[in-house]
Amino acid sequence: MVKSRTSLLLVYVLFVCVVTVAMQGMRAVETEAGGIELMSAYAWFCALLLFVATYRKNAVTRYWYGAALLAALFARELDLDKAFFDSGILSLRHYSGAAPLWQKLVGATVVLGLLISGILLLVKGFGPFLQGIKAEERGQLLILAALCLTVFGKSLDGLARKLWGVGIEVSTKTIQIAQIAEESAELAASLCVMAAVRRLPLAARERS
Repeated sequence: MVKSRTSLLLVYVLFVCVVTVAMQGMRAVETEAGGIELMSAYAWFCALLLFVATYRKNAVTRYWYGAALLAALFARELDLDKAFFDSGILSLRHYSGAAPLWQKLVGATVVLGLLISGILLLVKGFGPFLQGIKAEERGQLLILAALCLTVFGKSLDGLARKLWGVGIEVSTKTIQIAQIAEESAELAASLCVMAAVRRLPLAARERS
């Protein structure tokens, strides 16, 4: 029943993606604030809801760091890290520039919380993750796919600027293809995590 509900939610998100692309055309994929990016944010939000529904009170006690990271990924997809500040709190310019002190303190607190969350996730989850990959557990394989897609997408982010720095000029068409591939990879990564939340061995133990 749980897996079927997750599958229905995935189908719904994909359906909305198809409708969005049909209505917006390629603008849904090519633009930073297009429909595909919004669907990525929606998928991260659904992953967070599934996480809370699976782990219940443990989502904000024992496994708070997982909820914090999912919430951060949702917020980052909506560019909320830049929405309320003079510059993005994830950029060095925010702390070395002329931003007000309160913005720097808030940003540093958020970044510190994310660092602690990431460290806890690595310390507590890396071992089971490797074991799950070896055992070909579906949930862990989905997480691995999400990591690979994220690395691929980030490598395409600002491709023209990166190549220009080494003396390579790319065509407008190539830039458009890179943007499409980047946004699609980010959406696929969020969908993989969304599908993985209830398929991890830890989730099965929480439900038993």
